[in-house]
Amino acid sequence: MVLDNLLDLSHAPYLHSGTLSPVGTRRETTYEATDATAKSIYKMPSVPTPATQRPFFDGPIGDFYTTIDWTVPTVLRQFLCFTGVDRPQEEGAISRAAHTLTPQDEHTTHYFWAASRNRQQDNAQIDAKIRSMVEYAFTNEDGPMMEACERYMGTTDLLSLKPAFLQVDPSAVRARRTLSRLIKAEAGESPPSTESQAHAQDGQFA
Repeated sequence: MVLDNLLDLSHAPYLHSGTLSPVGTRRETTYEATDATAKSIYKMPSVPTPATQRPFFDGPIGDFYTTIDWTVPTVLRQFLCFTGVDRPQEEGAISRAAHTLTPQDEHTTHYFWAASRNRQQDNAQIDAKIRSMVEYAFTNEDGPMMEACERYMGTTDLLSLKPAFLQVDPSAVRARRTLSRLIKAEAGESPPSTESQAHAQDGQFA
């Protein structure tokens, strides 16, 4: 469930509007994958500067870039950049984050995160403000949303429900299918799929 949340960042403009994410829903999205990775790449052009970026970017609008990159089994790297409209990313306010997940049981997962930035690096007040905003989002927005989804589904095994997939789902679906394949292989139930087989399993998401 946490992987679903992190690999489909299309939820951010709705769940974290104005705080972790700019207000607005127009975005350009691409997806990449290998046999053991999945990546979602987003660009939101000409959007209002969100609260998390205001200490580092003094313009009212800019281009917001986010990349989330998952590696088997539960390690994710995130790149965020807010820069002037149509300006190169290297000029922008850049943050890099790590998300690492350690399942405890079927319904509980330990979630560890860390973040860095390229501006105002020695400002303890900004450290505290960003930590507070991120922890608020995890505790009061992401967490309750994931718990509500699990209650509604009645299971954490989304694929067993034979869902209809949307255009925003490729990375989360790839991660679920890859983990399922590797778990079965580790248990001796089936051999690991080749890259071509894994792509064929994803159908429209290949």
